[in-house]
Amino acid sequence: MKTLRFAAALSTLFAVFVALPAAEQAPPAGQAPAPVLRVEVTPATLTLALGESATLSAVVRDAAGAVVADARVVFAGNRRQITVSADGVVQAIQPGTHVVTVTALPPGVEATGRGGRGGAAPPNRVTVIVTVPEPAIRAVTFVDPPARFYAGTRVSLDVHVVDVADRVRPSEPIAWTSSDEAVARVDSFGHATLVSPGTARIVASTGGVSAGLYLTALPNPVATFEVT
Repeated sequence: MKTLRFAAALSTLFAVFVALPAAEQAPPAGQAPAPVLRVEVTPATLTLALGESATLSAVVRDAAGAVVADARVVFAGNRRQITVSADGVVQAIQPGTHVVTVTALPPGVEATGRGGRGGAAPPNRVTVIVTVPEPAIRAVTFVDPPARFYAGTRVSLDVHVVDVADRVRPSEPIAWTSSDEAVARVDSFGHATLVSPGTARIVASTGGVSAGLYLTALPNPVATFEVT
């Protein structure tokens, strides 16, 4: 008999614990559940030039497709890459692929998506991909080339690359060519090997822009070089 009473008590206690979470999560009596929202954003993607801006337009609808006029729309993005105003104006700050998050909030719900004690339904969110291409290259110039070149030596050539937004682009890949490799050869790092006396035109190119340098290799006045 004692065993049966203990089992019945344990069963009742277990039922109470199982029922507690459901009771705590239920909305208070008389409180309407938060509406299910769907946000539509136009355009769905953006491509902006550096410094350019565009406006995102958002419409919030309920589960039946009706427009929810008093819903709140929050726009957010990485401020170091793009700026997004409260009314959806996006401006490109840095090149790259960026994300704008558009959040639809039910009336009376803060941006965290938390409502009253009953707990509002989480707001609907969509993301807009914003692509900001690198600006076009404006100029390529040689930086402090040596005044004299001698056959049998090796020199490093350097160039300065600037784009149309006046941004220095130190990491741009440079294509190097020589008009006469019997006089000078240039590798992919801009190292020029002076093979023999003569003149060759060295060209550095990137982004459709080029710069040229006439390189004249003089006979080397050093016959021998000895280290002791």
